[in-house]
Amino acid sequence: MALFDTLPGSTTMLSVAIDSSGDVFVLGAEGSQQQVYRYPGGDPAARELLLDQDFLLAARTSMTLTLDESSVYVANAGRLFSIDAVSGALSQLATIPMSASAGAGIAVYVPEPGGLAMLLAGAAALCRRARK
Repeated sequence: MALFDTLPGSTTMLSVAIDSSGDVFVLGAEGSQQQVYRYPGGDPAARELLLDQDFLLAARTSMTLTLDESSVYVANAGRLFSIDAVSGALSQLATIPMSASAGAGIAVYVPEPGGLAMLLAGAAALCRRARK
């Protein structure tokens, strides 16, 4: 197995995501700064620095692409961020107060068509049952 790329300085890789066109996104950390790199077409020679900013609170973190692949989501220490896949613009989307350790995994789920109707019908049935 060949080495894909060596990150600059003492950067440690934290998470990786790959889009449908083969672009590779790498979340790394060096000291108190975090970096998001984009490799267009999966080409290590074309590495781009999208973001270089101190925004993570803990090392346990994960990253995945949005459904339209226009951004990457980063979950870390009870917070959810969005990073634009082209400009690198960072936005905090949510805070999860229940756990400071939330962020060790993330997934984007799209229910099948009709799945929402089944979910609502089930919730309505449970509500009716609870009232009796």
